[in-house]
Amino acid sequence: MYRIDRPEDVMKELGCDYITLTASNRPEIGSLHSVASELFRNQSALGNKHRSWALRGYKGFACGEVEIGTREDSLIVRTRGSVSNASWTTLLDHADNCSRFDVQVTVEVMDHVQKRIDRIRRAAERHSAKHNAKPVVRWVREFNGGYTLYLGARESNVFARIYDKFHHSKLDHYRQCVRIECQFQDAAARIVAKQCRASVPQVSTMAGCIRRFLAGRDLVLEIAGASETRYSCPRSRSDSDRKLKWLAEAVRPTVQFLKDKGLLDDTLQALGLLDQ
Repeated sequence: MYRIDRPEDVMKELGCDYITLTASNRPEIGSLHSVASELFRNQSALGNKHRSWALRGYKGFACGEVEIGTREDSLIVRTRGSVSNASWTTLLDHADNCSRFDVQVTVEVMDHVQKRIDRIRRAAERHSAKHNAKPVVRWVREFNGGYTLYLGARESNVFARIYDKFHHSKLDHYRQCVRIECQFQDAAARIVAKQCRASVPQVSTMAGCIRRFLAGRDLVLEIAGASETRYSCPRSRSDSDRKLKWLAEAVRPTVQFLKDKGLLDDTLQALGLLDQ
């Protein structure tokens, strides 16, 4: 096991960094839209500009750290950064489903940030080499000094990013800071978000989720008060799961529209699914 923090390091932040939620039942659509709209107005009042936004059949608007979209059958809300950290519990309480949930810890280090990340990379590679190059370890160095380390495959239900937060944000507050983000998706997002929502204090469970993910790669991160959180979910989505997810998100609204018009048989015939 390789300890990635040092006794002299300082934890600066711990919390939710990103969340994606949907509502498909009429009461939840109304309540989630109301909460998200208030966050949207707050972002606008801070001087952020509105812009059009679309995703997987949803269409709507984005402003600052808030994105809201609708389609015939549902509503989607995505938030990030400070909005997520302050509002994720309220948003979750008004949603049917959570499909992405990111938790992060930001640590101020006393040595060189990129050298610290590079040592973490080498330790993760040693673990991967012992397990037939799994889990995936990938990193990107930018010509202007950026360095991001990825642990796990992006298509899996959970993976992590470790990077130089100051280089990414350009905010003095993050000088000498390493950011560790765990991104939970689909089943993992639902499970972890609910676990964190139900726990007291919530940040303890968030810290436990980060520690547990890192421990699975022989990496140790000491976070005071972290719980021994356990979560159980499929490690990755199959090709069939991904295709079914795409059908539900991209094709279902059109099929539902045609069905409502009395054209279900024509739709099935167009898809080659109607028995001759």
